Amino acid sequence: MTAAGHTVRSTAGKGTLERASSEQAVSKRRYVARGVPGGYRIWDNRGRRYWGDFYELCPDELLTELNGRADQARIVELMRKYKKLKR
Repeated sequence: MTAAGHTVRSTAGKGTLERASSEQAVSKRRYVARGVPGGYRIWDNRGRRYWGDFYELCPDELLTELNGRADQARIVELMRKYKKLKR
């Protein structure tokens, strides 16, 4: 057991590590905001490319919707909202 309370087990011969923790694991998000010169772009981790337009302000609500329910009408509404917002 490590100081943080994690148990680390090694699988013999395979070189992989397994971590057991009392903490909940944070799932890897498909869409994340990446800072680019002058603002933000949305990065698609699965497609490994940028998605959508350039935004001057971080599109937090849009990212939440994309990683959550993904309601198309709401996504379009949020894209228009963040496209209009300026610093």
